Amino acid sequence: MRGANVRDTLRKAIKYRDCAVIGQALMAMLLADHSLNLIYFENALRELNSGVYLLAAPKYKMMKGQISLDPITKSVKEYWLWICVNGKEEADRTMSVFEIKDYEENLEKLKETGFLFVDN
Repeated sequence: MRGANVRDTLRKAIKYRDCAVIGQALMAMLLADHSLNLIYFENALRELNSGVYLLAAPKYKMMKGQISLDPITKSVKEYWLWICVNGKEEADRTMSVFEIKDYEENLEKLKETGFLFVDN
């Protein structure tokens, strides 16, 4: 699943501006094609001129009982996926709260970003 298929899936998911719908679509694509990653999705969202942004949230922002995992390998990740659905201004404000200095740093941190799961 690459290129047009990913963009089509993202277009369908982002039209609802719902983090759960978007997160489920991302997870489904990752599980269907293990060569995909959050950086690929973030770049595809930028190509689509989307107001949805994928950010690397720091662990200290997790609630007790949560863990950030790679959905494929189940390895623990340093950051967890935060989905901004209200445009660049919201993403910029949130990056500031997360102490992410710029878009490039966020992309770098997305390499170590997982999805939130309940920690058993």
